[in-house]
This record gives sequence, C-alpha cells and structure tokens, in this order.
Amino acid sequence: MKVLVIEDEPVVREMLNDMLSDEGYEVTTAQSGEDALNVLEEKKVDYIVSDLMMPGISGVELLYKLRAFKVPIIITSGLSRDVIIEELLAELGISAVLQKPIEEGGLVNALRKARA
Repeated sequence: MKVLVIEDEPVVREMLNDMLSDEGYEVTTAQSGEDALNVLEEKKVDYIVSDLMMPGISGVELLYKLRAFKVPIIITSGLSRDVIIEELLAELGISAVLQKPIEEGGLVNALRKARA
C-alpha cells in the first residue's frame, strides 16, 4: 500500500516515514501542501497522512484539494481537537456549532459573538 505523508517538520516527517515503512507501507513524503499536490499529479497513493497546520496553503484548502483524489485522509496535528475544530470552523466561515438540544443562552451568545 502506498502512503503520502505531508508534514512540514523534518523530524516528524522522518519519524512517520520510518513508522509506516517498518509496517510495510511504501511511503512518499511531502514537506508542504503544494509539494503534495505536485506529487499527487505524478503518483497514485492509497492513503494520505497530512499535518493540518503548515506554512503556505491552508490546511482546510489542502483538505478540499486532497478530497479530489478520493483516498482516505488521516490528519495529524499538535493542536488539541477543540483548537482544530475552531480553526476549521473559522476557515470555513462558520461562526459556531451548537449541540442539540439548543439552550437559549448558548444560542444568544453565539448570535452576539457572530455579530462582533
């Protein structure tokens, strides 16, 4: 199985490469989103493992572009899950996500924050 690892930190990129290679995967690495898209133009992969926060192309923009290749995508990040969700929401232009059942105070607070 072929895996593309997209990671801007050289030490982490090498660690992921070694980890997957030791498990028998054929690994190609890219140091940026732009680099990854160039690799994908020339090489077919079965999986993509990508850092979310990298310089250059935004993580969300990269995810949209990677979806076109129709392979499973696994995201890695040093950020907490809540921070990742907030980053994704901000990049997508979503002001808030409210969990049902909706509480009046939560909805009103979300509306106030969205207006600010």
